[in-house]
Amino acid sequence: MAALSCNIHSSPNNTNPIQATTQPLDAATMPWRGEDRRIPPAYRIEFATSDEELLHRLSTSVWLAGRQWSAPPWMRTVPQVFGDPSRIPERRLEDLRDDSRVPMTMDERRYTRNKAAIKQITADLGRQMEQARLAQNGAIQPTLAANARALPPSSCPGPTAVVSTGWYDLTTSQPLADGTIKPPAPKKAQSQESSQGPGFGINNTSRVTHQTPSLDTNDAPHRPNVSRASQDTHGERALALPALQSDTGKRKVSNLFQPSLDDSMNDHDAIMASAHLFDLANKISADLDIIVPNETIQLCGLAPIKLLDTQPDEVLELAHQKLHAWPYQNVPTCWRRLYEEASLGKAVHILRTQAELEAERSRTKKRRVGSGGFQEGLLVHTDNPKLTCSEDRDDNTRALTRRAVETDWVTEIVMVLDKALTISGAPGRASTFEAVFQQLEKHIAVDLTEELPHRFGLVHPQPLTTEHPIFRSATALNFEAFQGHLDKDSTPLIIPRTFAHWPAMQKWQDPNYFLRRTLGGRRLVPVEIGKSYTDADWGQEIISIGNYIKTYLVPTNPKEIGYLAQHDLFAQIPSLRKDIVFPDYCYTTPPEPTGAALQTPGLTTTPQLSEPMLNAWIGPKGTITPLHTDPYHNILCQVVGYKYIRLYAPTETPHLYPRGVDEKGVPMGNTAQVDISHVRPRSLGGTTDLDAVRGIREQFPEFEGAAFVEGVLAPGECLYIPLGWWHYVESLSVSVSVSFWWN
Repeated sequence: MAALSCNIHSSPNNTNPIQATTQPLDAATMPWRGEDRRIPPAYRIEFATSDEELLHRLSTSVWLAGRQWSAPPWMRTVPQVFGDPSRIPERRLEDLRDDSRVPMTMDERRYTRNKAAIKQITADLGRQMEQARLAQNGAIQPTLAANARALPPSSCPGPTAVVSTGWYDLTTSQPLADGTIKPPAPKKAQSQESSQGPGFGINNTSRVTHQTPSLDTNDAPHRPNVSRASQDTHGERALALPALQSDTGKRKVSNLFQPSLDDSMNDHDAIMASAHLFDLANKISADLDIIVPNETIQLCGLAPIKLLDTQPDEVLELAHQKLHAWPYQNVPTCWRRLYEEASLGKAVHILRTQAELEAERSRTKKRRVGSGGFQEGLLVHTDNPKLTCSEDRDDNTRALTRRAVETDWVTEIVMVLDKALTISGAPGRASTFEAVFQQLEKHIAVDLTEELPHRFGLVHPQPLTTEHPIFRSATALNFEAFQGHLDKDSTPLIIPRTFAHWPAMQKWQDPNYFLRRTLGGRRLVPVEIGKSYTDADWGQEIISIGNYIKTYLVPTNPKEIGYLAQHDLFAQIPSLRKDIVFPDYCYTTPPEPTGAALQTPGLTTTPQLSEPMLNAWIGPKGTITPLHTDPYHNILCQVVGYKYIRLYAPTETPHLYPRGVDEKGVPMGNTAQVDISHVRPRSLGGTTDLDAVRGIREQFPEFEGAAFVEGVLAPGECLYIPLGWWHYVESLSVSVSVSFWWN
């Protein structure tokens, strides 16, 4: 079919009327979508300078050829802006990936408007195609395009009104007499401040602004290569991924997605489950059609890109090999993008496969009831995958049933996506990952039949008696008082009662809360195994949060130490981010480093942070962070449990014997050779290894003269650690802490 002509007529009140009729271009003037990033920016679709030019480029693009599409209705009423997005600097384009960034210039507003239009058109096309396919399969009736279309932007001028992708809620649908679904009525437009559900991709007003940091040396801002982040030069090579396991005997999934033997799981439930799953798959697919700003994936070559939709597993294997061909910090962005894209493609495949199982279940039940048979559930969620089917079921149905029973698809999809987040860093689709998990949390109700204790078992340490205490403030400090402390001497300071208002202070005391916020504990996290990252037997594993809590946090004496350390848990699981608040202290102006602090490892390569960098630190009693230094100022907030901390000023560096480059070639100058665990106060518990103490005195003779301060951080207290100060941290009980780095 020839390229479609699109006509947009202005409304009477539109101050910038649009009336454009597109004409076909010569094929040589508009390359196919996969090459958009290789040609001059002026020819990229999202760099159109006006609505007329945007529609012209869209109508002549190969990816829309032969498809019936229409321009978003809001383009008629929202006055357009004119600008040249090709003039936007690459660094600013990278910033505009974050949907919370407000376009400041006419060029940026034009760019944002183009992206919004492209996003809505591709989302509409994806839904139309999937609904047509479902109509052919008889699962559900196709919904009208108007019902699936995104919400219009608010009427404020320009593209600063962001477009959602129209994630309507299928739970409002009603079954018709023939078992199909009646589409819900279109939702009314909502303002940006309303509580509409999360959207995908470039126009998600609800997404958290703290994306998983980029891990490529060519990206900005950079993830700091300090402390634990520098220990494994090949990243995921040291991470042992668990086998796909399902705690199906300990949790059950709501009937929305997982059928049971209960007769209440009828045709309506199965159709609803199928519709939900297909809808979620469509949303991901529509998002994958949106061009990522500063795209580099085409550098991987055409062959793997063509296989993304049909063979995501093969593409994942290729990307995995490429990710391990370089030290992790040097991996080109294109291979991380390919891994990310293939993982989302695999998630789409899992969702559609499960949706087809649900649709087949509904059709099989209809056939049995129609032939006089009795209704019976097809799937059972149990530890032993046994089929509960009648003797006369056909082999195909048995095979479908067996696969559904033996695989917890929710665990599988979580593993695929969390692994992608951890390995790739989500350089282009962070908001897509977040939206998928939010939808899963919305529709999967987890019922934990074997609840954990309602509070972590905390051991209250003995009071610390020391001649070198960390200075403590008697009361909480306001912004001005803390700034005064920084201006005066900028030394370590413990401040009480600064975050008693955090919801985390109550909610995080209960281990079950973490399970409820992580799809029943299915979410995966990187865990350090061993006493300290400087030990020879130290390693890392990626395990589920549920397994981590049950294995390492709940037991009084776990068999080994497992530490969830220096992990941006809040970018991975934004629902936990809502439980904390940035301390005002992070917005003070710290003094510029002087003297010995100027020699802090990593200081010269550390980027200026636009907002504080968050990290979670969760572990049982005995977890240790060796004596080290960071090129940031730090506010360490203790939420659960107690920690012992010892600090040394930058001037004491010569007495602490910093490490050099390790056997892997990793610079370790930010970590001391001295093991403080052998010289810290014995009143805190543990035994004294006299041989180790003697060895420290002999090997590091100047260490004993180094001046230090020490203290115990209790729940509700925060510690200010100045840039360049060496600090050793040890958990005296089960502990949950949050660090805020800023500079």
